[in-house]
Amino acid sequence: MATAPAAPPSALEQRTWRKAAQRALRIALTAFKEAGTQCADANAAGQRAGTQLSNAVLTAMHLPAMPLGVLADVEGLPHAAAAKLAARAAECLQQLQAAAEQQAAAAQAMEAALGAVRGCVDQPDWQDRQPVFQSLSVPAAAAMLQQVVDMHCAELAVKWQLLAGFEHVVGACDVLHTQVRERLPAAAGCKHARARSG
Repeated sequence: MATAPAAPPSALEQRTWRKAAQRALRIALTAFKEAGTQCADANAAGQRAGTQLSNAVLTAMHLPAMPLGVLADVEGLPHAAAAKLAARAAECLQQLQAAAEQQAAAAQAMEAALGAVRGCVDQPDWQDRQPVFQSLSVPAAAAMLQQVVDMHCAELAVKWQLLAGFEHVVGACDVLHTQVRERLPAAAGCKHARARSG
């Protein structure tokens, strides 16, 4: 038995739905803006930590052959220098992971905001075609926001790979790897980010 077609929405229903969709989209745009600021802050922090970690690793690699001059007779100086570099490297690795996790949290916030926008459509037979702002429909707005989310997730995948690369470089440096491992707590990582990066 054929199902009777649904009655078309009234003008009041359309206006009410449009206002709700406009509100959801405005909230999502605000959330995306705030998340973008968090990503920018995370990028800046990550760049600083990466530069400092690179300097620590390079110094540690040259430490065994570094001329100490008048300090050559100071007992325990090479070990103390290595310990200081290891502490700096461990700190920088933690900062890099924190920056990646901050960006992962921002990406999650974007995805939540995008989900709220898509949740506005419960009657797609007419709401998908209904403009929210001028000619912009909910599916068109959601598609554009999805592109932003995908861009940040792709960038985040690269950040996790860079972090793994830094960890490998530190592990390959004989002066650093043992002491850094002792100083660096087990990293829980960000399950969401690492899953998306895989």
